[in-house]
Amino acid sequence: MATTLRRPDGSRGVGSRLAPGPVRDAVIGHHRPYRAKLRILGTDYYAAYLPIDDAAGQEIGILCIDLLQRDYLQTYHNTRNSILLISMLLVLGGGLAFWRISKTITTRIERDADELRELNSQFDATLSNMCQGLIHYDDNANVIVVNRRYGEIFNLPADAVRPGMTLSEVIAVQAEHGNYLDITAAKLKTWLPWVDTAAYDRQVGSRSIAVNKSPLPGGGCVFTFEDVTVRRRAEEESAYLAWHDPLTGLANRSRLHERLNQTLQRLGPGERLAVFLIDLDNFKMVNDLLGHPIGDRLLQIVARRLEGCVRSKDVIARLGGDEFAVISVHSADGPSADEMAVRLLGALDRPFEIDGHQVDVTASLGISQGERDSDVVALLRTADLALYTAKAEGRGVHRAFTPEMELKLQTRRALEADLRQTFSEGGFELYYQPIECARSGRIVSCEALLRWPHPRRGMVPPSEFVPVAEEMGLIVELGEWVLREACREAASWPDPIRVAINISPSQFRTGHLCADVESALLQSGLDPRRLDLEITESSLMQNSEQIRGQLHALRALGATIAMDDFGTGYSSLSYLRSFPLDKLKIDRSFVADLGERQDAVAIIGAIKQLADSLHISVVAEGVETEAQLVELRAVEIGELQGFLLNRPMPAEDLRSLLQSRLSQEAA
Repeated sequence: MATTLRRPDGSRGVGSRLAPGPVRDAVIGHHRPYRAKLRILGTDYYAAYLPIDDAAGQEIGILCIDLLQRDYLQTYHNTRNSILLISMLLVLGGGLAFWRISKTITTRIERDADELRELNSQFDATLSNMCQGLIHYDDNANVIVVNRRYGEIFNLPADAVRPGMTLSEVIAVQAEHGNYLDITAAKLKTWLPWVDTAAYDRQVGSRSIAVNKSPLPGGGCVFTFEDVTVRRRAEEESAYLAWHDPLTGLANRSRLHERLNQTLQRLGPGERLAVFLIDLDNFKMVNDLLGHPIGDRLLQIVARRLEGCVRSKDVIARLGGDEFAVISVHSADGPSADEMAVRLLGALDRPFEIDGHQVDVTASLGISQGERDSDVVALLRTADLALYTAKAEGRGVHRAFTPEMELKLQTRRALEADLRQTFSEGGFELYYQPIECARSGRIVSCEALLRWPHPRRGMVPPSEFVPVAEEMGLIVELGEWVLREACREAASWPDPIRVAINISPSQFRTGHLCADVESALLQSGLDPRRLDLEITESSLMQNSEQIRGQLHALRALGATIAMDDFGTGYSSLSYLRSFPLDKLKIDRSFVADLGERQDAVAIIGAIKQLADSLHISVVAEGVETEAQLVELRAVEIGELQGFLLNRPMPAEDLRSLLQSRLSQEAA
């Protein structure tokens, strides 16, 4: 085998034969051209082997070996004359084979050189276009390869770090430009030898650089660097949002549960954990009247006020919507949970000034207390029961949990179950209360009133079951049934007696109220002009534009729109201009004051004058005494309703009454 070898001492051997041994076996064992890195006597060599056949057909090879990769192509060229000389010797024994061998060798060497140049070009292009910075050190900590992105990541001048520089020199260059200032000479020594794989972040100014260190099997180490500032910020934001409410910055429900568990485990002797659940009263009204941006700002201010009431070790969380929670540890010699509840509600009792609007809201609060072995879920549930009780008992107050509240909850759950069962079995009934003309006394309309006759509970008052039906979502289905049944019944009454039907705010929210009314009219055959739809002020306050559109559509069908309980809302007068109203029903509280307060007649008279100027008719409800009747007729109220005139009655009794009245009028 012909070889060219540059030895470590710099001398060369050309045309020598490779003695038998592991190197020779490793080389000729492939029987094909190849390039490889060989380690001989502790020194790295780069070799290229080219197999050829002599005149006798025996394989001989030409092996080029060099210490440095950048020189071994040159070695090919430098040994070409030697190869030709060997070929001249071969021609003595092979004739024409000499020319063929020489040409084959030359062609293969040139082709391999072109391939290597192409590979080097591709390698350089890959390094230059990597998104990561890369630097490759040998086992003596000298730079072998460094790409352009490395300098860009660390804001270094071009060629500030070059192959051949030592690790110490690279760190010195970095330090000159404000990087790696924490790396001392002693710390540098701990980096060598390269043995451990590592991945970590390094801060470069305000940026985060991800560093990956990969030792190589043959010695040396490759470092890659990537700017992950945007990724790390996104990860930090994601981690923050996992534990915090994005609107207020308070802890969220998940974080609250974690802190509850931690705080319970850390309770000392004589300490108790108090859980406060806080719910803003009428927050939905703020959103509906002033818009969600004002509502969001209100929640943020509420959060800041609550933070001002607690200690640094206490936890405040927003559970969603307008509900907040506070957890606090109390001991016998410190402020009580009741005292803290008063302080929390007091902070929310002051008016809120938001973008030129004064917002007045109150809050209800429920308290539950536990000890080290308490269950987190049970604490939150009982605090919620206490909050529910506070809202039911007038709002703007706080209540601490008692076992009686559990009993009330069970009673409430039983009531809900009975409501569902009664509705599914068709057990509800409609009663009707006539409305008379104040002048003639003739029945002009009848209001449909929902009644619940229960075999065990008796006749359940609407004031007990209607709010529950609202809260459990059953009121929409009940309202649709009332609409169909009342229209069907009214179609059998003498014309032109109308039927008045109360519409729940929840029915407006469905978006298909107009279709429901149209369907009920079509199925019953009732003239739309005989249908009065009574709405409350709370319906108008939910979504003004949507409600206005639905009311116009209902009037287009021919129905009359009446506002029930007029005079009790603080913004009722504005509704007279904003919504298509045909009738006002004066709230019974004003009628009840007649004969008791002198200003009652004045208020009712003013409502009558206002309605007349707007061409809106007026009904007075709750007429229960002769004195009230006289006063109402004196101010010329158009229609009257109340127990003095007629009590609510079943449909069959109403039909008998109407027939009797018709007979009297005919006589």
